[in-house]
Amino acid sequence: MKTIGILADELADTRLGVAYYEKKGLKTVSRPIVSVSGTFDTFAVRSPEEKHAYVVSLVEALKTEGAEAICVNANTICGHVDFQKIAEETGMRIATPMQAYGRICETHRHPLILAVTAAAISSIQAAVSAAVPDANVLGVYDIDLAHNVEAGMAPMEIVEARGLQHLCDYAKACGCSAIILGCTHLPYLAKEFQECTELPVIDPADIVAEMLGVYCE
Repeated sequence: MKTIGILADELADTRLGVAYYEKKGLKTVSRPIVSVSGTFDTFAVRSPEEKHAYVVSLVEALKTEGAEAICVNANTICGHVDFQKIAEETGMRIATPMQAYGRICETHRHPLILAVTAAAISSIQAAVSAAVPDANVLGVYDIDLAHNVEAGMAPMEIVEARGLQHLCDYAKACGCSAIILGCTHLPYLAKEFQECTELPVIDPADIVAEMLGVYCE
């Protein structure tokens, strides 16, 4: 595989997805759902039919530009359209973080999931429950994590400022078997976050990549 299409909510998530795959030596083509930060609601309020048609048009555009598979590098959009249906309709291989969470929880049935919004935690828990009904997910969210990443703060500075080392201690005390990064901004902190805990810190992006046939080191 040589070219991956990146589809995400906004430009920040899109750029993070592009950086992830280009670091692996792949060419990328990309499309955000909205091009202006903070305007995703203009898409969210559309009818289900309009949202489906619009995302199909983006997938077809990525396909025309050479994408051989598509990574959905965002959680929010997954709650608005049915990507399995879109994949079947367009004949395109599509993988999403929501699919990855279920796969991870087949092994780690009591994880702590760290996200940046309550809506993300709710969507992830629903996806996990559908895939692994007996999973016991502990969810924590902090919107300032995303703000700090977008502001360009150093990873360890964010870890310390947001007290993530204490969150690691809490996860261990609660008997969690892993910490799952529940936002596409959070892999930026993964290395430094892992240094704070013996628990595995899991990036769903690696699972999504494997689902698309991309080797992950």
